[in-house]
Amino acid sequence: MLKQNLQGPLNHLQRLTSLSAKFQEITGTPGDDAAALLRVHQYLSLDDDGGALEATLTDPLPRVSLYLDSYEFQKQTTSGGRQNSGLVWMPELEVAAETARSAEGPAFLAVVETILDEMHTASLTAGELNVIETRMLTPPTRADPVKNNGRKFWFLALQFEVSG
Repeated sequence: MLKQNLQGPLNHLQRLTSLSAKFQEITGTPGDDAAALLRVHQYLSLDDDGGALEATLTDPLPRVSLYLDSYEFQKQTTSGGRQNSGLVWMPELEVAAETARSAEGPAFLAVVETILDEMHTASLTAGELNVIETRMLTPPTRADPVKNNGRKFWFLALQFEVSG
């Protein structure tokens, strides 16, 4: 039961990310939710030795990584209670090579905003995830192009506080 409670919110966030038309476009999987789903990786925790993080770093780019950051259950009746989870959503997306250095951050944020808007719309129609609060854990950051064969990747980390 606990694993289901921990895994459920991650599954929902993974699915909502894969439903984004913009995410499908940038991962080369337009109109294919199942293929886009393969670019969204989830981890229940980071190993003490960084094992899960290392696995994430070998997944193909662009990608989104999901982590369970916190979990809380408050018993309210003899048969149930309220659950809250903190989920970390970390997109790693490429900015077009011709984008000027000064425009890279805004271009990255525009794509992230579109993905988040589409995820929000999908969550309203599917009624799957009740996001209470969103916090930025890591601001938009440029990855080292030397480590990415000259490609311009950016990332950030958001924490979604969800209930249900």
